[in-house]
Order: sequence, then structure tokens, then C-alpha cells
Amino acid sequence: MLALLARPDLTHEQIADALFIRPSTLKSHVRRLGEKFGVIGRAAIVEAARQRDLLPPAGAPASPETGASGGVDGRPPPAD
Repeated sequence: MLALLARPDLTHEQIADALFIRPSTLKSHVRRLGEKFGVIGRAAIVEAARQRDLLPPAGAPASPETGASGGVDGRPPPAD
């Protein structure tokens, strides 16, 4: 979920669809992540996750574990 939140090109609705959950459930998860990290908002959560090495630094190649460079569902995009 963190890898999807880190993608600025995705809306909350798109992330919820990729995770097969309702947008309201995603918002609840985001709020709880913020509470755990002691921050408010998606951007602050992503930054806190990067500081804790839970996500690669911005602009760094994503590792296969994070799925940050993959498609919306975390899998690599289809080859052309």
C-alpha cells in the first residue's frame, strides 16, 4: 500500500481499486498510518515511510518488493 501511496499519479480511488477495497477503507488505512507515523496526510506518510526505509528514496529505482515501479497493482506493466 505504501508503494501505491507514493505514486503521485494515482488517486485514492485508483489505489483503492488496485487493492480491492472501498475508498473509505483506504482513507481509514491512511489515517491510521498517519497516526502510527505521527503525521497527517498522504505526502507526509510517504516521507515518513522513506525516512524509515520502508520505501526507496524519491527518484530511486524501486525494488521488486515495493512494486513502486510496477503497474497499479504492483506488477510490472505489460511489455509492448
